[in-house]
Amino acid sequence: MIKHQRLSLQDAAARLSFRDKRAADTWCRANGVHVHIDKKNRYIYETELDLALELDFLKGLQLSYPENYEEVYAAILENDVLEIHRLKNLEADSNKKLKSKNYYPEGEFSKMFSNKN
Repeated sequence: MIKHQRLSLQDAAARLSFRDKRAADTWCRANGVHVHIDKKNRYIYETELDLALELDFLKGLQLSYPENYEEVYAAILENDVLEIHRLKNLEADSNKKLKSKNYYPEGEFSKMFSNKN
């Protein structure tokens, strides 16, 4: 049987680098972590907090590397620094190619210059 560890909101605030438990309460509710109430004490389960933090990290990767965020995440989990570097450069190269394909000259000089190439 799996035991899930309770975490007080004050401890959750410390893990989230917040100064008080109200900010932790707000963050938890906004990120899908259920805040339980036991008499006067509020607590969460550490497993839920860890999952919410990991999902938040994954959303950031998805914004930074929309084409291959899953591969970047897998490489991070494996601590494969060379693969992470390769994947990040691959994403940067594909972004450069996309930008260069979508360029349409607007001014007369720009149109003249782009026709020479």
